[in-house]
Amino acid sequence: MMGRFRTGTIAGAMLAVVALCAGAGDVTIEQTEAAWSKAEYASGGTISAATLVAPSNATCVPASVIVVGLQSVRLTWSSPQQGGQQIQIVKNGVTGTDVQGTAGSVITQTGNANNAYQYQATFSTAKLLGLVNLGDLLGGTYTIRIYNGYAGSTWISAPKTFQLNVVLLGLNTTCPAA
Repeated sequence: MMGRFRTGTIAGAMLAVVALCAGAGDVTIEQTEAAWSKAEYASGGTISAATLVAPSNATCVPASVIVVGLQSVRLTWSSPQQGGQQIQIVKNGVTGTDVQGTAGSVITQTGNANNAYQYQATFSTAKLLGLVNLGDLLGGTYTIRIYNGYAGSTWISAPKTFQLNVVLLGLNTTCPAA
């Protein structure tokens, strides 16, 4: 009796294996939604971002002619970044921006010394008027901001700011740091 039981058990097991193998052709592989990354969570830390250094050794020098008035404004500055320099000029809520390397830009690199790039920009009255779209430069205050940046990026530094104070007929026009 024991022999028949063993034979029946072995035959039943073999039949089950054959049935599994026969059905294996019908098995389909399904896509998974598993991501191949592992989420990590942090707590109690600080996140900080690098900042660009504001322009240094900056100057703003207006050139005026008596009776004719303001002729131009010359800006000079140094930056540890090459390229990507920007200047904003604001008057009466209107802002004009000059970005180095774009069409019509007057920003030029003039040298490199002690790991700093030197830049200059000379804005004629026509260029100032074009940037801020105003009718004249007979008087008023312009805010001039110079930014360091990276070429092809919108990442810019804090500005170096000047107040261009244009006096009627160009007498005593000043451009102090703000």
